[in-house]
Amino acid sequence: LGVEIYDIADFEAMTPLAAGSGTEICSAALLSQPVALKIIPGYVPRQHVLAEIRAIKALAGPGAATFWGAGIGGHPPQLFPVFEQADSDLHARIVSGNLSDIRRLLFALQMAQMVALMHRKGFYHRDLKPKNILVALRGDPVSARQPAAVDKWALALTIVELLRNKLLVSEALAAAAARCAVALSFSTLALPILFPGSAHFRGCF
Repeated sequence: LGVEIYDIADFEAMTPLAAGSGTEICSAALLSQPVALKIIPGYVPRQHVLAEIRAIKALAGPGAATFWGAGIGGHPPQLFPVFEQADSDLHARIVSGNLSDIRRLLFALQMAQMVALMHRKGFYHRDLKPKNILVALRGDPVSARQPAAVDKWALALTIVELLRNKLLVSEALAAAAARCAVALSFSTLALPILFPGSAHFRGCF
């Protein structure tokens, strides 16, 4: 893989932060630095985990969460990505109402640049929305992971919400629209996705 590998015992003060889609995000300390771990269940095929780690490595750079490497642990043992720990997400920043005009413009530019990079390299986020745009401790948005048209629509909506400093679409409606768009797109297009599975084809509502 060409990445640093850490044993689960190397991480201190592990604390659950969030869970979803069969994975769990934990905060921890590694070498006295705050990091975030994406804990992946042991039943997920190893090749899918390796594919995600390779994708993360390929997307390293400005606008992406700093990738520390991979941890290993659990029963059965499973690899998991290790990232820099974000301070908050864009949803929380918009709701707070304390983003300056220049900061909102810079965030919009950085998000557009990151989505363009992902698409050039053949990767698609599949769930782009303010809650999935992390804001790093340094104050920049980072992308922690849809066909191109879906990503572009979601990016445009996210930028409009950011620049207006107001959430325009409810989370439930946005999630339903994304599931429908992804299901329709993947029924006719063969595109590379991360962690493909039946969840992408469930009912839209």
